[in-house]
Amino acid sequence: MYQLIIIDDEEKILEGIAELFPWNQIGFEVAATFTQDSAALDYLETHPVDVVMTDIQMPDMNGLELTRRLQAKETEVVIFSSYSDYKYMREALQLEVSDYLLKPVSYSELLSTFEKVKGRLDARHAVETEREGSYY
Repeated sequence: MYQLIIIDDEEKILEGIAELFPWNQIGFEVAATFTQDSAALDYLETHPVDVVMTDIQMPDMNGLELTRRLQAKETEVVIFSSYSDYKYMREALQLEVSDYLLKPVSYSELLSTFEKVKGRLDARHAVETEREGSYY
């Protein structure tokens, strides 16, 4: 199971995404949820995860700043937002986020995005396993 954290300052949205979507059925475990990016960053210092799903507009920092801070780690980032602002989307693309979803996020969009993320994580894991098994 791949580890996932979800960040949104709106608790109802956070709870809905974390609890209503069948994460375990598609290979993910929600390790933690946060209403503040700074608390999530603190968590990530001692608990590495495979995927961070974050709202773009947060009180203490935005999802793009969080993504920049995570670039040194090999963490997939999925941004979801009610902002369809081209500037945000363009910057997210430049930061190579896994996806940029607009709220309200549909079940099928979320499923499609996380199937692709899982595929990339599976491929990365296969390469790492292959490297560990090589003699050179």
